[in-house]
Amino acid sequence: MSSTELQEQVLDYLNAERENLIQRVALHLTECVPNFYLSQATERREDLHRHNMVLTAQRLHDIIQAGVALDWALVEAEFGWAGRKLSQFGLRWEQQQVMIGLYFTEVQKIRVWLPAEQELLTAIRSRLIEVGQKAFVAGQEKTTEANIPDHHY
Repeated sequence: MSSTELQEQVLDYLNAERENLIQRVALHLTECVPNFYLSQATERREDLHRHNMVLTAQRLHDIIQAGVALDWALVEAEFGWAGRKLSQFGLRWEQQQVMIGLYFTEVQKIRVWLPAEQELLTAIRSRLIEVGQKAFVAGQEKTTEANIPDHHY
């Protein structure tokens, strides 16, 4: 089997398990990601947090698929956006890395992977962390630079 065929096979399997993976990851995210973005006074605060964690898990799954199948620049754009926008609400790279870890932990639980598949999954995770961290930090720096007042009158 060629590396392209292996990649397609693994991505197809992950897509077949998409809803299962998303629900499992979202459950963990709900427990470990602080609900820092909704006011204590918000009605249905916990329900909204759970819903947002499902959306977050969906977005992660889809961006992994897009990065691997199409172009890692899509992953870079997504994490760059998160660094620019979500860091303003207190989100840190470490929380993104936890989310990635949760996703790949759940991936390991859905089946026993063949050694070649496991090697591919490890490579995907490593590349995701490498590209994601670089883009997230760059996004944070852009936000910081944008917030520095210009004292040149």
